[in-house]
Amino acid sequence: MQWHSPGNGLAWPPYDDEPRRWPAACLDWNDANAYIAWLNAEVRSEHPQLASHGGPYRLPSEAEWEYAARAGTTAARWWDDAIGSGHADCNGCGSHWDDSELADVDSFAPNPFGARRRMARRGSQKPAKIRGGSWDNLSAFVRSAARSASSADGGEYDYSGLAGFRVARDLP
Repeated sequence: MQWHSPGNGLAWPPYDDEPRRWPAACLDWNDANAYIAWLNAEVRSEHPQLASHGGPYRLPSEAEWEYAARAGTTAARWWDDAIGSGHADCNGCGSHWDDSELADVDSFAPNPFGARRRMARRGSQKPAKIRGGSWDNLSAFVRSAARSASSADGGEYDYSGLAGFRVARDLP
């Protein structure tokens, strides 16, 4: 499996002296599952007693994703119902990245559960479910309950250029 840049192999915008500290993006359902398979293989190699297990990491269910995104709140966003300013990277979220590029990892305060990004993610079943918002969404779509979908092959509309994913871990 190889990641393909939406810029035909060119970084956007071009790197200066240091690579950007962007979150993983331009990922689809298969990329997320390949990463989780790799992560579980790493865990099994470090802990041979887990060799007979599939691994503790997986994609979260939609309910788990929303619970983590809300961080125990009932508001549209973990910080408030209003978008405010400087809480996220989107088109109208009040940060200097607004609708122009991805923000570096850790650019925004974590929610009370420790989750930092409010990027969308692909769901764990096909067709792909997208939850949350993305860097080029209007602020109205950057909320915990935001939900959209596309066909798994990208035929309907390929959201993978906007989507990242979250990983869940089962505890023993």
